[in-house]
Amino acid sequence: MAKVYISCHHPDAANELAVALEANGHTVVSTWHRSADPRPAKGDAVAWGNAANRNAEQIEQSTVFVLVASPDHLAGTKHVPGGKFVEAGYALGLGVITGECQRPGPKVFTVGGVENGMLHMVGVTHVADAAGLIAALAK
Repeated sequence: MAKVYISCHHPDAANELAVALEANGHTVVSTWHRSADPRPAKGDAVAWGNAANRNAEQIEQSTVFVLVASPDHLAGTKHVPGGKFVEAGYALGLGVITGECQRPGPKVFTVGGVENGMLHMVGVTHVADAAGLIAALAK
């Protein structure tokens, strides 16, 4: 079964996906969406850096990276922050870096749509919803 990191703008959507994945035997290694801790203050570089480092470590532990699209962003009604795109780039980079890389990077999926043109690159699989992701992971 997969060890999954979920990257998403909305914790509720990430938690819903986590429940579905766990119900199908997968382990969710991302913790940001289940944390009771408040988000760091906007200008708190140390706290944001610590959070980013923690997320990067969890991405490194994953065998599957999932970026959940924001319906608002796809509809053009609201622009969402780019942290999840940085995380997606990091996950993709783990799979292509040579030399120090000890293992292949995680498989990368988008759920619900493609929010950034760079996510059309080779190696990214697009699924419509949680059921599509679970079916793809079963292959």
